[in-house]
Amino acid sequence: MKVVKFGGSSMADAGQYRKVRDILLADPERRVVVVSAAGKRFGNDHKLTDLLYLCYAHVQYGVDCSSIFDMIASRYLDIRDELGLDLALEPELEALKKRIDAKEVTQEELITGRTFFRTTVQKVYKGDIPHEFVLAQEGCSTWTYRNYPVFTYGNQLLLFLIKYDVSMYRDTYDLVEYPDAYELINTYSTVMYVTQDDSGMSYVLDALGMMTQWSQINQPADCPAVAHPGQEQLLQIRDNLTKQDPVLAAIAPSQADPDRPVASSGDLYRLTDLEDYFARLSADYT
Repeated sequence: MKVVKFGGSSMADAGQYRKVRDILLADPERRVVVVSAAGKRFGNDHKLTDLLYLCYAHVQYGVDCSSIFDMIASRYLDIRDELGLDLALEPELEALKKRIDAKEVTQEELITGRTFFRTTVQKVYKGDIPHEFVLAQEGCSTWTYRNYPVFTYGNQLLLFLIKYDVSMYRDTYDLVEYPDAYELINTYSTVMYVTQDDSGMSYVLDALGMMTQWSQINQPADCPAVAHPGQEQLLQIRDNLTKQDPVLAAIAPSQADPDRPVASSGDLYRLTDLEDYFARLSADYT
């Protein structure tokens, strides 16, 4: 599996998006894509990051930023329309504009894509985390791409967290401090997605291979085995993943194969197997 990043001029317009698509399709190993804001299309054009800074500055001084925000919105809507995408961006852009006008968006969220979510804990396997806490998401925000394969509304996630250290960023950004915030221990590789088949059996999709790589490197005898659901169950799982996030469904295995070798990503584990494993780890290391 390869991780690729595109940003700036490589995401500037619809033509550049098509080039990115062709680059991705040319190598099936390019399965994780990180994008940043669109750059300049021509010499005296504006980078969207600069326009976002202007929006934030206008609002802080009580000046209407509608004309600047319209430039940002138009760029994304033009890209969508030229590519012929069936993507309802207008409600998300309108919601973002309302938050900006109400001064509900912090600078680090608007500019760097570091977003803070109020999160509810269903179960803690090790350590002490409040039932409700703030989850600091690095790398994107929910309005930039509704199918971003890290956090989308409604997903139940299995996360590996550490306390968020706001001092790490204070020299660069004027951050709001979140005293109860946590973040992932190693960006996206520590995210696993919980889904179900139609019987209610819960599975965990190891989208980026975190659990699988741990098992391969450490090879402890008690590591949970990769699950191999039957074909009917697998289709149910993929269908339910599609309702959560189409990107996740594309990562999950499509054919039932008990002899399928353990992959670096896209493996399924039964949630009960992982719960038993984490319970043993907690007993061993407390």
